[in-house]
Amino acid sequence: MAFEEPNSIHTDIAVMKKEVEGLQKVVEKLDVTIDKLSDLTTSLDKMVLMQQAHIEQQSEDDEEIKSKLAILSERVKRIEQSKWFAMGIAAAIGFVFAQMEILKRFFS
Repeated sequence: MAFEEPNSIHTDIAVMKKEVEGLQKVVEKLDVTIDKLSDLTTSLDKMVLMQQAHIEQQSEDDEEIKSKLAILSERVKRIEQSKWFAMGIAAAIGFVFAQMEILKRFFS
């Protein structure tokens, strides 16, 4: 029995060495996976930052468009008011000229 024990111990040590080698391979693969995940996280962070910058720029552009639209709306209102004012004056002048003809005939 004493003789079999050293063989058994050698066998156990050989099995453990194989298991350790297998675990080392797994650990190496995990390290590679962790590195890839770190790279992916960095890329995603950059993409998120770029997306936020685009959103902020879009918001600024929207505000500028709204401002310009308000200015254009005000200009259109003033043009319409001027048009109706001019039409009113033209109608008044036309009425006055029409009355002048009637007055000339009445006094003639």
